[in-house]
Amino acid sequence: MAIDMENQFQKLQEIILNQVDKFFFGIGKMEYRGPVNPSSIISFGSNIIHINALVLAENVPAFYLPPKFASILSEAVIVQLDENFEFTQYDSTQKELFQLNGLVGDPNYSYDGTVDGARAFFTKNNWTLEVLHKSQVVNN
Repeated sequence: MAIDMENQFQKLQEIILNQVDKFFFGIGKMEYRGPVNPSSIISFGSNIIHINALVLAENVPAFYLPPKFASILSEAVIVQLDENFEFTQYDSTQKELFQLNGLVGDPNYSYDGTVDGARAFFTKNNWTLEVLHKSQVVNN
């Protein structure tokens, strides 16, 4: 059964905007206090690993990111999704969402912090990046 990505995006966006109070990189070592503006559902990877994700925000300044990203100007922040495009680490009781990461995640690679801008990095490394759904409206 195919997943309706528009409905799934709206569901995830509703949770993010109305049911999450705290966001954490990885499994909770650093709280994310940057912009929250879900923009798309993506799938990316190599022939070894494939990851589904919701793009939580694009063009996020480095000062909102973990210290390892200090050398870059901006990054897209993603939340990992499982094979059914649901959050892998969401605690609805505590209203906390885990498994945030940078889309590119390479402190030696600088780009504009957008999904479109990340394509060159993925192509250079022989990886794929597919946008499965892109929001038509960007929240402010």
